[in-house]
Amino acid sequence: MRLTLLLPRRDAFAMKRVALALILLVTACSESNAPSTPGAVNSGPCGAPCGGDIVGKWEFSSYCGSDVYEAPLAGCAEPAIVDRSRLVGVGTEEYGDDGTYSASMTMSGVVRTTYPAGCLTSGGITYASCEQLAAAVSPTSCVVAAAGACECTIQMPPALPGTIMGTYRTDGNVLTVQLTSPSGVSQIGYCVQGDQLTQGVAMDTDAGTALAISTGSVFKRLP
Repeated sequence: MRLTLLLPRRDAFAMKRVALALILLVTACSESNAPSTPGAVNSGPCGAPCGGDIVGKWEFSSYCGSDVYEAPLAGCAEPAIVDRSRLVGVGTEEYGDDGTYSASMTMSGVVRTTYPAGCLTSGGITYASCEQLAAAVSPTSCVVAAAGACECTIQMPPALPGTIMGTYRTDGNVLTVQLTSPSGVSQIGYCVQGDQLTQGVAMDTDAGTALAISTGSVFKRLP
């Protein structure tokens, strides 16, 4: 599956869509060095999706998979390099037996993305300069790096307004979440083993966009 990394638009709903993609953290779960930031401890490989009974309330435990990874860019031969090792998350997700979904998460820290020169692409638009890319997305700062690359830092707010809500369904080892606030759809591979829920592969397909981060999340079931 080829996933495309896009940066958020300048609005609160866009930040919620980013939060959803970060909550339902994503693909290519390989081993990496554990970050030192509390709340962002890497638990090792994410493992393969296996499905299972996801009904219940789950508390975020740790990240799994790679903290630094490659993210393909639409129309570009070279990928972006993403570093989310300084991202911190706390909170819960809840999957009702009636198909309802809600998540209350606080995301803080930064996600750093380095775009190769000539591939300053976001939201289907290719920008002529690093400065133009920085002006088009928010809350992001971008600087010119080595070999003409553009290094952008997304500063996650310490809290997001309200609770992310919607509905969900499962099909084998794939979980699909349909958001109602804000609007959007995400599909993830997941695995429930005992009181642990592991999530991988996430895509935000609202308005034809997608956001992918090569990592995953581990949750613990609450009583």
